[in-house]
Amino acid sequence: PSGCRRRAGRGSHSGEWQRQGFSAKVSSRITREIRSERAAVLAVCILLSGAGAPSLGQTDRMRNFFAGGSGSKRQKGDAEGGFAINRDMQNYRMGYPGEDLDDPSLDENLRFYRNTLRCQPDNKLIDEIHTEWVTDYARLESKHGFIQWLFPIHEMGVNDEAQILQRHEAASMRGDGAVIARVRKSYELMLGFYGAVLQDFDTGTLRRAENYKERFSNLDSRRHNHLRITRILKFLGEVGLERLKLPFLTFFAREVHVEKSLRSPMSSLRDYWIFTLREDEDLRRMLVYLKDPTGQPPLSVLLERGEQRAGE
Repeated sequence: PSGCRRRAGRGSHSGEWQRQGFSAKVSSRITREIRSERAAVLAVCILLSGAGAPSLGQTDRMRNFFAGGSGSKRQKGDAEGGFAINRDMQNYRMGYPGEDLDDPSLDENLRFYRNTLRCQPDNKLIDEIHTEWVTDYARLESKHGFIQWLFPIHEMGVNDEAQILQRHEAASMRGDGAVIARVRKSYELMLGFYGAVLQDFDTGTLRRAENYKERFSNLDSRRHNHLRITRILKFLGEVGLERLKLPFLTFFAREVHVEKSLRSPMSSLRDYWIFTLREDEDLRRMLVYLKDPTGQPPLSVLLERGEQRAGE
């Protein structure tokens, strides 16, 4: 949008970015991308990282930008490494505007999470999956129908025997302690499959599992799991567990960009996973971090932000 490009034009000199605390190398790269007008998203996100800058959702121009205005989708010829929000992710962040998704006669997801309905085609209760599949990595890898039941969202998946999540179901799940306890078990089940352990449910802090090398190798080579992770993160937001997303993302951002222990999730992390964040401040921090993981802001700031949010 023209408003975003006018903002981007303000940063056409690298010295301006250096005065905001960015390194000369990063400032030079930002300037080149702004001048070429190939990374409007980068320009907006970096500009908004300055002291006193508005949040991503503060102005109508920013809302229009993330709602799918011109320039919000990566086009051929965009600068390598530039960020562009996918339209599906826009729809998710905005809460699926214009879509009803609330048929009171549909409640299979809620009944499944209350352990009174078996998922199909596996014919399992959720408690059975949690106990029988917890370290059965071969089954978790080869089966494809269960993921839509464990992590239902307001979108259709590959399992036509699974129901799209309804708004009234999500509301009921958020208010049901037994359901949230099962959501936690579902999350921990898949974290273990991906090589991570949930240290604290309140803060969402993760650490490496003992067998992380084996599990990271699987995540690198079996890329359909990247789509699963997008679904998992979306589901957490629907059931009131938004606080778990930033710690998840910072954990895997560190593994990809700092530890170099993962490679293939890099594009999914950049183009999809971070855009499941519905808190504008969290998204802004992740965007800036991923443009310069060794510079501003340090990863510790993101981790601290996640801990602060959990305590609010």
